[in-house]
Amino acid sequence: MNYHKLKYLCRIIGGGTPSKARADFWAGDIPWVSPKDMKAFRISGAQDHITPAAVADSATQIVPTSSVLVVVRSGILQHSIPIAINQVPVALNQDMKALIPSAVLMPDFLAYFIAGSQERLLAAWRKEGTTVESIEMEDLANTACPVPPRDYQSHVVNFLDRETARIDDLFAKRQRLKDLLLEALISETVSAVSRGFHFDGLIVSGSRWLGSVPKRFHVTTLRHVCWSIQTGPFGSQLHAEEYVNDGIPVVNPSNIVSGRIIADPALSVTDAVAARLSRHQLRCGDIVFGRRGEMGRCAVVTESERGWLCGTGSLRLRPNEELVDPAYLASYMSLPQVCGFLTVQSVGSTMENLNERILARVPLAYPPLSEQRAVASHVLDRQRWIRQRTEDIDNAVALLREYRAALISAAVTGQLDIRKHERKLEALA
Repeated sequence: MNYHKLKYLCRIIGGGTPSKARADFWAGDIPWVSPKDMKAFRISGAQDHITPAAVADSATQIVPTSSVLVVVRSGILQHSIPIAINQVPVALNQDMKALIPSAVLMPDFLAYFIAGSQERLLAAWRKEGTTVESIEMEDLANTACPVPPRDYQSHVVNFLDRETARIDDLFAKRQRLKDLLLEALISETVSAVSRGFHFDGLIVSGSRWLGSVPKRFHVTTLRHVCWSIQTGPFGSQLHAEEYVNDGIPVVNPSNIVSGRIIADPALSVTDAVAARLSRHQLRCGDIVFGRRGEMGRCAVVTESERGWLCGTGSLRLRPNEELVDPAYLASYMSLPQVCGFLTVQSVGSTMENLNERILARVPLAYPPLSEQRAVASHVLDRQRWIRQRTEDIDNAVALLREYRAALISAAVTGQLDIRKHERKLEALA
């Protein structure tokens, strides 16, 4: 198979951003494609649209239909190269390039070549030492691309269109299964935590957030079941330059993942700093609660996290374990009605932000301690089971992605005898 450098096979053009100060530039019909629009193999629109005057007044230009669009500057280039074929004329922003193939190269074949060679091309194209990942244009232009006869390219494209559509359908079905499992877990958790395991009638709670609750439930607010509610260190208590690698971990909202605390080695402090901030050290049974961003994000501190620090973006709850089980309380704090309360009460115009006073006022309804423990055990068992099922799905999807990339690569480079492969598929059908 013949190979030629892309600079001899394509015209490569870039983009730009029209003036944001000109509102009239952004009221047109020309799709202005940026990395955020690169979510499909073929695209026919964009979130933003500009006018011909905007094109004339800026570095962007019209890209003809059936060009190969490539993201050349974005954090996503750490692991993949977003590509797409435009089905309508578009303009590009400055983080994009368009490869406009000559007559000897089909756009779809070129796009599949890039898609099937991501790992190798990323290693060859990526520019090192920059704050944002980017692609070296000279390396891209000098990349050798296979150029088989047009009829063979067409056969490869038709084959890959069919096969990748089948694989993508499997992706979608597995993602839907994950969604259904998570929906089922949320539904079971809400039912178990807010109603318990047996029905004994309902009473009016007196809280518009709780509505009616089982008769045996005690109704109060969070402050009455916690020894303390405390915000993590802030201001001059902990400086950014005091963070070290592989020290004593600091728990911020990003470290609270699916009800578990996951350390980030880069977000830790020395023993001396931890000793200075000893009032923020965590004990077994504490609950770390994110005070910024997603409401209801929390996790119980286990023996593994004992002695870690509550971070600046978190609050620490220390429950009275004679009244409430920490695992039950953590599940309760993630209920939709609690998240709704926190969202309404949170302060901060650009990001939902909690404080001790708001958290203390959270309305709480809970059953006897023995039932709390039974509910918490049930919820944790279901979480473990669903976590294992979702991990199995993720592993299957990862294998499918590897197969998809290998299939594309083998087809475009001629390593796969497509006709022979199709005969095998027909025999299996």
